[in-house]
Amino acid sequence: MGDSPRTAERDARRWGTFGDEPTVLAVARTLTSAIRLLEALEAFLGDTRVQIVFTVNETSRFSAGAVELINGLYSKFVAWEDVPRTRYHLVITASENVDLEHLDRQVPVLVLPHGIGFHKLVPDSEGDGTRLSGLVPAHRLRDRRIWHLVTHPEQAEQLADACSETAGSTVLGGDTSYDALIAGEPLRAHYRKALRVADDQRLVMITSTWGEQSALGTWRTLPEQLLAELPADEYRVAAVAHPNVWTWHSDWDLRRRMHNAVAGGLLLVPPTRGWHATMIASDLVVGDHGSVSLYGAAIGKPLLLAAFGSEIVPGTVLEELGEVANRLDSAAGLRAQVDEALAAHEPQRFDGLAKRAFAMPGSAAALLRKVCYELLELAEPRVDVPLRAAADPAPEDIEVFSHEVRGSLTGSTITLTRCPATVRGHLPDSAADEWRHLVVRWGERNVLLFDSASIIVDAELSLPETFHRYPGCRLAAVSTVDGCEVMARGGKRVSVLGKADTAQLASAVYVAMLEGVLHQGELTLRLGSSESTVALRPH
Repeated sequence: MGDSPRTAERDARRWGTFGDEPTVLAVARTLTSAIRLLEALEAFLGDTRVQIVFTVNETSRFSAGAVELINGLYSKFVAWEDVPRTRYHLVITASENVDLEHLDRQVPVLVLPHGIGFHKLVPDSEGDGTRLSGLVPAHRLRDRRIWHLVTHPEQAEQLADACSETAGSTVLGGDTSYDALIAGEPLRAHYRKALRVADDQRLVMITSTWGEQSALGTWRTLPEQLLAELPADEYRVAAVAHPNVWTWHSDWDLRRRMHNAVAGGLLLVPPTRGWHATMIASDLVVGDHGSVSLYGAAIGKPLLLAAFGSEIVPGTVLEELGEVANRLDSAAGLRAQVDEALAAHEPQRFDGLAKRAFAMPGSAAALLRKVCYELLELAEPRVDVPLRAAADPAPEDIEVFSHEVRGSLTGSTITLTRCPATVRGHLPDSAADEWRHLVVRWGERNVLLFDSASIIVDAELSLPETFHRYPGCRLAAVSTVDGCEVMARGGKRVSVLGKADTAQLASAVYVAMLEGVLHQGELTLRLGSSESTVALRPH
């Protein structure tokens, strides 16, 4: 059992370092709301006069992970059942479905949106119908000091039309996620380096909201197909799934489902950190009707919609996004659509949507702090609240050891197009003049791939031993200081000089061998837009 508020006040004076101070009760209900709540609480950074205490109302089907996230901060945490015996002066939550009857009626409650505005109809956990996501139910608004934070005056009008009880109880603020994107834009090169995206590569970011109408719900193989059709040396692919996807299906099960894509180089961004940085680093967003798609459009990213659900509220900014954004056609070649979207994009195309969604860009933390301190009846700190860039990304990034390669020779130029072996089942048919082959580097954990590999690279065996152990292997290669040494089945050896990696050089030798040009001299190796010289020195 917890102490009474009066006992808590006495203990604060007796045991606390900072005395009896105003306390903010930060209430999470889902992992999504916990993440958004932590963004918002940066408004209190640096103020030693205020205490922040966390609790989680674990009544949602998506509550999993919220307690773990908050406890991982080593913050002051109060069990939900002990909240009535806790003393606090302001409640902040990013969930409209928190059990308000459990909270002190005399304490003001500030409800933050956990996405962009109020654009989605979601299943009502208290009935069989749907409800407006982000809006506190009318029966909970009566006789309470509850404030909805909106990011545009249009949203206040929308809430008043949907629920008259909200009239006069909305406050205009900014959007912390949008501001993090704006602040992080100068760090784009830094974020790309953290994601191991090369300067000559393009990063495609998949974003999916939750539910059967989402991008992942309607197009389950989308990550694998993009990885297969976008050449690995020219593109990288990242995926950001709504926290509800992670909590409902579990971290383990989502990674299991995405195994082929992750093993093929997909950057799977965890829900608690990294999507802002990944979006800033990206060159194109493939999304749906979730808020993250609109964030991408608002900061000027090219956008292709892989899905767009019917659960969007008419008249909202998201509905307009669905009307003006281009679609990704699953029946057509994905690479051509991606390249066309990149080439034809106009960065200002979605400026009108951004203005409808965000009235006060760059001011979210300052506006939120002003509201909070007014509700606390406390003077704001004299120093400016910081505008902080997004944290560095921390996705799961697995090194790819095996590629399905398509190679061709035109004149003296060998062109290679590589696809991760784990997604090669989604590859389009090869052209008649292409030599298709599997290249496996030592370190590949799926040992069955060695049995079907045409080329094995850097095996911890001698070149002759490699052929003996793997009868299907036609070429074996080992790295050297300035290139590689290649041996063909039958004993012919070639020294190769070049700046490409050993696997690429070995594929070039393979194509040259099949085309009958494996003789001393120089060839040009082309991978995407990059070209390099390869010198062959047959023994």
